[in-house]
Amino acid sequence: GKGGELAALSAFLAANPKVMLGERRTAPTPFSVMLYVLSMDKEPFQQNRLNQRTTLHAFGIVTARPFEVAPGHVLRLRYVLDATVPRSDAVQRELDLYGDLLWLPDSHTCLGKVLVAIRHSTTLSFPVDAIAFTDDDAFIHPGRFLDQLAEAKHAAGGSFDYAYYGHLSWASCWDAKRQRHWGYGNHPVAVLKSVDEWQTARRCAGGRGVAQGPYPFAVMHNSALGVRVARRIAAAVSPGSNHSVLRGLMRHLERKPTTERCDPEPDSGLGYIVSQLGLPIVWADTTSAQRNHFWRSKATPLFLRSSLAVLHKAIDWQEHFRWA
Repeated sequence: GKGGELAALSAFLAANPKVMLGERRTAPTPFSVMLYVLSMDKEPFQQNRLNQRTTLHAFGIVTARPFEVAPGHVLRLRYVLDATVPRSDAVQRELDLYGDLLWLPDSHTCLGKVLVAIRHSTTLSFPVDAIAFTDDDAFIHPGRFLDQLAEAKHAAGGSFDYAYYGHLSWASCWDAKRQRHWGYGNHPVAVLKSVDEWQTARRCAGGRGVAQGPYPFAVMHNSALGVRVARRIAAAVSPGSNHSVLRGLMRHLERKPTTERCDPEPDSGLGYIVSQLGLPIVWADTTSAQRNHFWRSKATPLFLRSSLAVLHKAIDWQEHFRWA
């Protein structure tokens, strides 16, 4: 019944602390982030990168270099492209001009691109508090974004090591046969519905007691991981990993051809992997906090000027970029 489902959900949240953003700090909290922007070597992605760079330049950021957005708040950014695709002349000129492109192997799928970026983050020669992800068609307000990450670190007791930050949604389960999530919810009623779907859907592999669902995940265009979470993920999905549950997913990603649409979705796939690792995750949830919009709404122009840190599908220059 619904009472038992709600109790189960409450037990999950109690066992997985969730920091509440909005607490006032007496002093700035230092924060450094490596932001990986998921992109491709073709139109309209090249134009998206140009729009996004221009907006960041309006805030004073040169994307090829580390930038101190505010005292103690440092942003580094790279656009992640698939190394298996031959470089076009246009993207080579883009690299020569801006110096902010990063080609990684095994990134021909969206989730694969995220995972190789996570593995790349373990080789960085500089310390960071978090690695973050967004899309090339997202508006990023760097000051607000870093301030909110630092706010989450402060609210979590001064450590972001095991944080999973972003606009949270829920999947009913992971369909291990098709290697994709099943069911979706991003508000309380839909989350309870996801419990029903987990218990009844055949693709949830039998329902009650199955380890892979329901589970939360941060939407890809507004997500960040603490460095210890990133290291554990990198180890679990590396070629020599003995994590039996995830080996099937990795084999699927290796064999899967590139598709126009992400399949599996990178955000729900990443959430599934995190759910399998048994980590002491601290959730930092920006949902319904007027900090992130999935797409343009009537209120978007107002919130762009007041509180939005991230706006997804920001592809109209007049509406979403020029004001910066």
